[in-house]
Parts: sequence; C-alpha cells; structure tokens
Amino acid sequence: MKKVFQKLCPVLIIAALASCGGGGSGSSTGVDVSSPTQGITIGGTVAGFVGSFSLSNNNGTLLVINSNGTFSFPSAVDTGDFYNVVVSDQPADQVCSVVNSSGQAGSVDITNIAVACIASTVTVTLSGSFTAAILTQVDSDINDPFAATNVSNDSFDSAQPLFNFATVNGFATKSGTQRADSTDRFKSTPDEVDIYTVSLQAKQSIRLQVVNFQPQDDEVFDGDLDLTLYDANLNVVDNSFEETEYEVVQVPADGQYFIAVTAYSGTSKYVLSLDAVDPNAIVASLPEMRSNEAIVKFSSSITAQRFSGANNQIQMTSTTDNQPVLLDFSDSQISANAVSSEQTMPTFLLELSTLNSESFERYNTLLRIKTLNQRDDVEYAEPNFIRRILRVPNDTEYGKQWHYPAINLPQAWDITTGTPPNTGSVIVAVADTGVFLAHPDFAGQLVSGYDFISDISGAGDGDGIDSNPDDPGDNKLVGSSSWHGTHVAGTVAAKTNNGSGVAGVSWGAKIMPLRVCGRKGCPDFDQVQAIRFAAGLSNSSDTLPAQKADIINLSLGGPGLSQSVQEAFTAVRNAGVIVVAASGNANNAVLSYPASYDGVISVAATDFNGNRS
Repeated sequence: MKKVFQKLCPVLIIAALASCGGGGSGSSTGVDVSSPTQGITIGGTVAGFVGSFSLSNNNGTLLVINSNGTFSFPSAVDTGDFYNVVVSDQPADQVCSVVNSSGQAGSVDITNIAVACIASTVTVTLSGSFTAAILTQVDSDINDPFAATNVSNDSFDSAQPLFNFATVNGFATKSGTQRADSTDRFKSTPDEVDIYTVSLQAKQSIRLQVVNFQPQDDEVFDGDLDLTLYDANLNVVDNSFEETEYEVVQVPADGQYFIAVTAYSGTSKYVLSLDAVDPNAIVASLPEMRSNEAIVKFSSSITAQRFSGANNQIQMTSTTDNQPVLLDFSDSQISANAVSSEQTMPTFLLELSTLNSESFERYNTLLRIKTLNQRDDVEYAEPNFIRRILRVPNDTEYGKQWHYPAINLPQAWDITTGTPPNTGSVIVAVADTGVFLAHPDFAGQLVSGYDFISDISGAGDGDGIDSNPDDPGDNKLVGSSSWHGTHVAGTVAAKTNNGSGVAGVSWGAKIMPLRVCGRKGCPDFDQVQAIRFAAGLSNSSDTLPAQKADIINLSLGGPGLSQSVQEAFTAVRNAGVIVVAASGNANNAVLSYPASYDGVISVAATDFNGNRS
C-alpha cells in the first residue's frame, strides 16, 4: 500500500522526511466491440471474408470475428505495451492476412490494423521487381552466403552506419548455426554481435524483436539476443538483458550513439526498429550498480554453501535463514562471455575493456547475473544497485527550518511532542551515512546502531561492517562531506527545547544510527542488512539490537527495482516496523527506490516557496 504525506503526518516522526527530498478473453456477436473504458484500444478493419474466424493479441485476448467492418479488442493495453495481432484460426476455405499487426502502444488508440481475406483456392501471378521499403536497412554481415558483400560490423571501430528511424533486418549467432549440409556463411563461426552507429534524438525508443525461425521441419532457431545502447564515449546509457521476444532501450538525449545487438545463446534473426520520438516518454537514468557483484537467492542455504565451496574464486557473505547473499566475483579469472574455456573474448569486448573499463565491467556483470538466473538452484540473481543520499536544499534560509510550519508542526506540538506516556521512547532507525556521535544535540538521544558498509574501499573508516556507526565523512576532501545522516537524525530527534542548536521533530524519540552510505554510495545489499537489523531480523552482522526500531527512515534513493530489497521491506513491515523513504527532488514521474517499494511510505518535499522540489 502506497501513501504520500505532504502535510501533517499521523505519526509525528514521519514528518522528518519532508525536509530531505523529499488480459482475459472475449468474443463478439458482430464485428463491432465496445471500446475498453481505460487504456489504449487495439483495433482496425476486416474485409473480404465469410463465415467466422478469430484474432488474438499477445496479451491473451481472443476476439471472434463474424462480419466485415471495424473491430476492437475488449481488453485495453497500457501505454508502452507491445501488441502483436495474429489470425488464430483461419476461416474455412479462406486465408486472412494482417497489416500493421504489431507495434508499441503510444498515447492514442490503435485503429490502423487491417485484416484482409481471400479464397484459399485463388491463384495469383506476381511479376515486377522488389525494392526495400524506405528507411529499411540490412545487417552488413548477414548469414546469406549469396549476398554480394559481407562487411563485418562486430566491433565499435567497424560499426555499421544507420539512418535514424530506420528498420534493420539482421542476424546473430553465438557459436555458428551448426547446420549440416548447408552453405551458411556462419555455419561454424560465430556472428556474436552486430554494432551500429547512428545519430539519435532524445525520447526515442530502440526496439529489438528476436525472430525465431524454422528453416526445415527438423530445425528450430530460437536464439536469445540482448540490446545495449552506448554513447559516443562508449558509456552504457541503457541496456536490456531480458529473455523475451522484445528488448527495448531508450535514448536520454540528442547525440551520436552505438547500438549493439549481442547473441547470448543460440541463433536468431532479428528486427531492429529505431522508433519515432515520443514527447511524452519518461526516460529514466541508468541505475548505478556495483561491478562484479550480484545479489543472489539460492533455492536453499545448503545450495548456497555448496555453490560457494565449488567456486572458490567467488567471495560470498555468510547466509542465514536462506536470505539473499552477496556474490563477489571480482577475482574470478573465468571470462563471463565464454561458453567454454576455449572461447576467446569477442573483439568488441576487447575494445570496450581498453576504451571504457567501466562499461566493460558493467556488461560482464550483467552477463554473469543472466547466467546465474538460468541455474535451476537459483531463485533469482540481480545487480547490487547503488542509491544516493537525497541532499537537502542549499537555500540560505534553510537553517531557519521553514519546513516545520509547512507541515503544521507547531500545531502538532500543541497535541503531542512525540513522547509516548509510560511506554518508553519511539526508536527511529536512520539508515544513512551514520551519525556524528559526539554532537551535543545527540547527547542522550541515541541507542546502539551498526555500520553495515561492506566495501572497505568505500567505507571511509578503514574497515568493513562493525558496531561503530559514527560518520567519518563521505568525501576524501576535508570540508566536502555531506554529514547527511547527522542532518537527517537531527531533523528527526535532535535534543529540543534546550535553548541550543536546532529542534527535532520529536522531542522524545531515540535515534538508532545505521551506516549504509559511504564514499561510493549506498548499495542495496548493505541497505537490506541494516533494515533487517533495525527490525530485529537476522542479518550479516549476526547481531540484533536490544530493542527493535519502531520506524525506519531512508533519505536516499535511485532508479532500479530490486526483488531482494522488496522482500526485505515486506519482512520488515510484517515485523511491525513503519518504513519511510524520501521520493526525491527530481520533480518527475520516474520511480525512485526505496520510496516506491510496496509497504514503504513515500514522502515528497517542497522548497521555501511551497513548490515541489
């Protein structure tokens, strides 16, 4: 359940966040079907048939057609969804074909799908010449052995130029087609990657359709292809490592780009579409992630231990209660892209390792994660995303705490100062950069916390996880650290009504300081361990607090949905702990996490003038 608090919150402590960033089936008796009341309608016209036949969309919707005329499916689709309309059963003695059968739903109804039927016994004569449609291009190293030329496009240096808004027909194979008695160009050699260079515009979508095919009755080619978008400096700006028919990436800004289609396994044809600009598109930034790490949930803790023992080049944290574990394969000498030890690294990866090592490591990390997800003993594997602290406004008036009247806090203090009668103090866990423990405004306001930053190089205090949550600063430069956790903790429960410093929202709450953000951001795995600790649940420290927190505050965020983090928040909420997170200051519709997880109260912020931050 999601809630957004913009004014006075029912739980007084929650107001602290506002200062920190805040398919089915159907049939028709005729051809006209009432349009769905919500979403994008998929429909068009039918002509030339008699009898009855059925159309189906790839979301499972079935439509029985009984007459010529207009039609529309009873189930709508959402903007951005892909559709693919096919004739599921042909009418008797007729053959029906579909024009404009597939695409991606935009913001208006689809009405241009045309179904035409002719008698199956009709013979036709075709003569003339064939030419490719305008803006149609062909992969320059296609598998066709009779092609007049074959120009390799398997490296960034030899990338094939494209026109923008083109549709490209291509072919890729991981290790050759291996077809007996064939003249395939890539019978025994791979065509693992096709790289294109093109000038693109902001808010375009690049769509890859993986096309399985059956050249003979005993042959089926069903490759798995992936899609990556690089900028002119070979920085990865978007990628899709799915196993579905469609892979989609989005263009963040005008510029020159490289598009790479890579074969993860098997052999496949493909259609690469450079779609038109959608002015209403929301392009999210690429989620930050730690290279050479994966959060993995095995089918059992025994399986995880066996995996660790059989792969001594992979470092793994200890696991309890079969919780997700952190795999570190930074010391592994096994090439992530190799199917066997005999394979060498493809040319484009050798280029990438030399020209942009960060993109190279990201690609290899995602490739390893995809391989882990295909193991029978792995429930899921995912990146260890990095969140960033959501900085407070730099307005010169901020020190006057104008945000308190904005949430009606003085009126709330007339009702309660946040000190429960006869029940002890409310404990608020602040998962952040830690807290400057010696600050006088925290005297008597703290309970024991913990430092969960596992990366020693980014921790800033010289070691990994330990029981000391003191904030050493999150920047190597003196005077440049944010002390963000200290600020957030002070907003929540600095000593108040003492004639000194600032006032905290709650006069009686206690702070549980937790370190999850260091000099390299706030990794998801560290965040999970911290919130489980706060809720009195098993975690990587093998310790529990004397008393669990009542509320957990996270003034941090970033793009990228994580299944392991969602599971952790669900467990924390089931333990009776309230979780509050800042929605961020970007003022757009891009989902930020952890604020957008189910069970988390998402809090927005305003600036000094009452405008959304």
